Amino acid sequence: MAKENYIIGIDISDGKDESVLTVGRLNGANMAIINYFRGKEAEWMYERLTNQKVGVIRDEHT
Repeated sequence: MAKENYIIGIDISDGKDESVLTVGRLNGANMAIINYFRGKEAEWMYERLTNQKVGVIRDEHT
């Protein structure tokens, strides 16, 4: 099985616009966006991946 690396980006709208979560596949120094989620689906996906509610920031270093 091949090793694959992914990077996830999130832009939470905070009620001003539509939230977007993007999924990119890393191949060496190259990245290609392979999928994205918008609105409530993006926020749900963020919460599932991070175990953190949208709008709540945890600082693991304090």
